[in-house]
Amino acid sequence: MIDFDVIDELIYDWVSTFSGITTIWADDNSPKPDLPYISLRKGTVTPIGHGYISVPTSSGISKISGDRDMIVNFQAYGNNAFGKLENLWHVRLDPGSQELLYIGGLSLIELFALTNLTGLNDTLFEGRAQMDLLFRFVSQRTNIDVGLIETVEIEGNLKEPDDTFNFNVDLT
Repeated sequence: MIDFDVIDELIYDWVSTFSGITTIWADDNSPKPDLPYISLRKGTVTPIGHGYISVPTSSGISKISGDRDMIVNFQAYGNNAFGKLENLWHVRLDPGSQELLYIGGLSLIELFALTNLTGLNDTLFEGRAQMDLLFRFVSQRTNIDVGLIETVEIEGNLKEPDDTFNFNVDLT
């Protein structure tokens, strides 16, 4: 089973480390921080293709795995919000950034859009921008008891053009 708390922490650490500004989760029920800051929200998680089950061990234990895509929404608030998100997209090429995500089992795949959402807040315009990033990871469930076939007995006839052979196979 994938632990989304671990993924959340990894994405949070990646953003706060490589953006250099305050990072929060959008649905955190806490006071809004001072500007500038970036809020994060997980969007959709989509399976890619079909899952697969590993060959069982000698005791009949297997793993079920599957690749997943996850969209995370980023919103930056404050001066140069658009630039802060653009920078975060480009930092994916930084070896330290790649290593942090790799160690955590995440791959950053695609930027869908970077949108300027600057708007009026009371009497002043507040810089605001949004981007959606696509991450990929493997979801895995371990210790699945699929059981074992311990004995197979087969009886039958094998016909050759001129003869018939009887046989017995015991796969114990």
